[in-house]
Amino acid sequence: MHPSTWRDWISSYLPIRRHPKVEFYSYVRGLETAYPVLPANRMQIDWRHAARDRTKALSTNYDADNHVGTHRCSGITQLTQVGWILTTWHDILIRTTGDGTTVHWAIPNKGIVHALGNAEPLTLFRPYQYADLDGAHLPAQTVKSLIKVHSPWRFRISRGWGLMMIPLEYTSESRFTSAVGIINHRHADQLNAVLYWHVMTGETLVKAGTPLCQLIPIPLTTVPATIRSITNKELAFERLHALAYKGTWSRNRKALNHLMDLSDDEHQL
Repeated sequence: MHPSTWRDWISSYLPIRRHPKVEFYSYVRGLETAYPVLPANRMQIDWRHAARDRTKALSTNYDADNHVGTHRCSGITQLTQVGWILTTWHDILIRTTGDGTTVHWAIPNKGIVHALGNAEPLTLFRPYQYADLDGAHLPAQTVKSLIKVHSPWRFRISRGWGLMMIPLEYTSESRFTSAVGIINHRHADQLNAVLYWHVMTGETLVKAGTPLCQLIPIPLTTVPATIRSITNKELAFERLHALAYKGTWSRNRKALNHLMDLSDDEHQL
């Protein structure tokens, strides 16, 4: 058996690594310093700071049921802390005409084309390639020509893992929304953002370093799940958790984490 064959056979039967190794590299030297792929927790989310300050200002209002702000929502916090952010590596000027289809673009330095191996830095998915086929789900304020922003960034990730590309949630960005997809580096290792454009008329400058989308590591195999009813122990835990959760104005995170640790000990999957 050829070595590559038995390696593939073994990897298909071994468990996927819980903590994959990821590498990002650019074939334009210096980009890792000028406009790198950023850890997601470095992205600025202004409203979270405002929500934190507002919650703190209301912390002595004991007529309120609780003093918890949305900025501490575990789901939002976890999402904004995981993965990486792909940014633009040069300025982009987008012009739209109001017809819902036409898109023109310009960049400040034509030498970028040579840096990309003479490939265009931006290309379009025309309506006949996508939007005319299934445009019903597009928001009303969306140009039907999708914009593909090419970058020199490439990635490597542990076998059995890929990167899920998702839009930037909970930010103030409203000019565009990234398309969603999962990238397997064995099929395509390029990090190119595909954008739904929402500015229907006029010129829009997207500055270098602008976040485009979020990249989250994800296993490429389906994880089996058990669907069942709640047990008596789990029901007792739910009641205990509700008591600890609702008995204070400000959440006692230490106590709640301790309860979750006890629950995890009971459910070693």
